[in-house]
Amino acid sequence: MKAGVGLYSALVLCLLMGAVFSQRPRPKKPPKPPKATKRPSFKPDPPPDELEPQEPTDFPPPILGPLPCSLTNNYISVVTAEPFNNATELRWVDMANNRIKKVDKQVFEKLRLSHNQISKIPSGAFGKMEHLALLDLHHNKLSDSDMGKNTFKDLKNLVQLNLAHNILKKMPANIPNGITQLFLDRNNIDDIPK
Repeated sequence: MKAGVGLYSALVLCLLMGAVFSQRPRPKKPPKPPKATKRPSFKPDPPPDELEPQEPTDFPPPILGPLPCSLTNNYISVVTAEPFNNATELRWVDMANNRIKKVDKQVFEKLRLSHNQISKIPSGAFGKMEHLALLDLHHNKLSDSDMGKNTFKDLKNLVQLNLAHNILKKMPANIPNGITQLFLDRNNIDDIPK
């Protein structure tokens, strides 16, 4: 009799569980539609003679300090002093990705001449650039014989010199003492001068 009661209890429990699990959840009440709002009326733009003049507000902020100049990705082959004669505040020039083969003396603080075809820098080429702090000459065609012994000697304020991706076999001589960053990677250097 105990087995019958246990079987009966198990059967009732299974039926109750089946009834509970087979029930569908109550459907939720549909959300109330939003209240109708008043649509703005369409008003056409006034004719040009009724427009009031407005001050432009999208001017870039003024540049403080030395003025930069980007001449990248052009076909410049020679850089001379004449175009920069009246640009007395110009101190940073980026001339990367050109076809530069020759640069005249200038007074810049930053000079980027990377990705060009510069193959020779004579001694004293940077003699009048005592304010130059950054000189970027990477990805050119500079070799040891193409640079004079005193090419960088007069650059007293130079802190960064990038000569990476050229065909140098020796580290350039007479690097200024103030250099904090010197990039010579991707060359064929096998000798460091003492």
